[in-house]
Amino acid sequence: PKINLNTGTPQQLQTAGLNQGEIQAMQLHLVAEGPFQSVAHLLGNPQQGMTAVLTKERFKLMADKFTMIDGETVPGLVNINTAPKQVLRCLPGITEEIALKIIGARTVSGADLSNMGWLTDVVTPGELQQFANFITFHSYQYRIHAVGRIGIAYAMTTSAETDPQERPGAMRRMIAVYDRLATPRPRLVYWKDATKLGMPYDPSEGPEQSTK
Repeated sequence: PKINLNTGTPQQLQTAGLNQGEIQAMQLHLVAEGPFQSVAHLLGNPQQGMTAVLTKERFKLMADKFTMIDGETVPGLVNINTAPKQVLRCLPGITEEIALKIIGARTVSGADLSNMGWLTDVVTPGELQQFANFITFHSYQYRIHAVGRIGIAYAMTTSAETDPQERPGAMRRMIAVYDRLATPRPRLVYWKDATKLGMPYDPSEGPEQSTK
């Protein structure tokens, strides 16, 4: 389980991976500045005279080990790794420019998006601290688009002499939402027959080629 920055004991912080100097810096912050407002506040904020507890590189390693609340889940967070620009713009402090920078950075091949650390290469500590409490890097609800078809799902030519093997075949398109956090067990929470919407990709190419 993650450790609450404001209530974790020195032993818990050490077990999580902080060294003695970092633990002492945290304790000084709690005395001088009061409770941490977000995990991103471990980076400090020079503009506000706030001393950093962790360097950027250490933050990348440690960020996912801490939280601001007690409990296993926090409802209503936005997955910063997948949210479209329109959703990102709804978060505090995210401008059009920052939203585009985030989208660009997360599409880089091989980027480690497993915790908040990658955002330190995109925004300043002060910017990150504005929206840190509203984001996550994990998904627990999934939207599934399932397509089943026989042959080509619709005619690729208007010729009256189309070969029978190339004529449109039967197809079905389903949309479902799966919730991993549903209790007492994960379950489907939404199901819709979306066949009338047609194919979501060109059947002559396949889903992978058509998304390039």
